[in-house]
Amino acid sequence: MNNRWGIVFDMDDTLYKEHRYRDSGYRTIARHYAASCGVSCDELYEKMCADPSQAFELVEKLAAERGIEVTIDQQLNVYRSHLPEITLDADAEMTLLELKNRAVPMALVTDGRAWGQLNKIQALGLERYFAPEAIIPTIMHGTDKHSNDPFRMAADILRSQGAQRMMYVGDNPSKDFRHPNLMGWATVMLRDAKSENIHRQDPTQWPAEFRAGTSIDRLSQLLQFV
Repeated sequence: MNNRWGIVFDMDDTLYKEHRYRDSGYRTIARHYAASCGVSCDELYEKMCADPSQAFELVEKLAAERGIEVTIDQQLNVYRSHLPEITLDADAEMTLLELKNRAVPMALVTDGRAWGQLNKIQALGLERYFAPEAIIPTIMHGTDKHSNDPFRMAADILRSQGAQRMMYVGDNPSKDFRHPNLMGWATVMLRDAKSENIHRQDPTQWPAEFRAGTSIDRLSQLLQFV
């Protein structure tokens, strides 16, 4: 019997910390609008990071005080279209490289706005590890992780590469694990040890079908399974 694993990864807060994307977007906005706000780029960036819940409103307000209109929509366009300055976490990069060297079939399933997700994928260099057809930004397929559709697509791709057992690796109990659990996959949650994730982890808030079967502290711990 072929027991070869196929591994499907989440991207945000699994392969890198998503707050780095947010910070990259803030810095890009600061470069665009610092002069309009009458402050330096670094000062505007620090002000935005000090209160992320009001970052765009702050820029709008500072510009308005100088008689300049900078709308939230304008800022969002800059934020969502920028090519982020982000890199894979070192442990994630080592793990993906080792899995590739072991010829483990791998896919990526990620939710989010198309432009932003595609820019993240490019910035992280994920084409080095995943075949183009195995990179599934769900919005490009008219779906998301609240459906089993992207997981079925990933499984079909990995089975065509010889995988018979499926594993999903993610971070967010609200949507990462439910459908893989219902499909009989192994599910693995990367713990947010430093409370850095955009979406806080509290699996106890969710019914059993939403929780991962296993939790790990580093992605490299996956290597013991395959």
